[in-house]
Amino acid sequence: MNSGRFYVLAFSLCLAATFGCDSDDDSENGDGAGGSCIDYSDNAECIDYTGEDWDSDSAEFHCSGMGGTNVADTCTAVDRVGRCTINGGDGMEYDHNYYEEAAEAENACDLNSGEWTAD
Repeated sequence: MNSGRFYVLAFSLCLAATFGCDSDDDSENGDGAGGSCIDYSDNAECIDYTGEDWDSDSAEFHCSGMGGTNVADTCTAVDRVGRCTINGGDGMEYDHNYYEEAAEAENACDLNSGEWTAD
């Protein structure tokens, strides 16, 4: 398994736990409008911030902590091999989209208690 991928997922879970508390912040994008995180792993992965507690500030913090760029658009489904939903049903839910190495991605998803959906 690619240890870098595992590190990114573990780091993401830690940051999500940090921001999992009630948020009184009304972001400029509105509740649940965290956008997505791109360009942090040679474009092989992209994160969509789907939970209602994400806002532009928490998504930006999470994404920049991984060396990525937070954008308002969602991740593309083109060439995606699958996605891992982390914190499913929680206000801090996010989808980790993968564009290569489906077997490794699915394994990393399982190790991080995510729900894998193959494309």
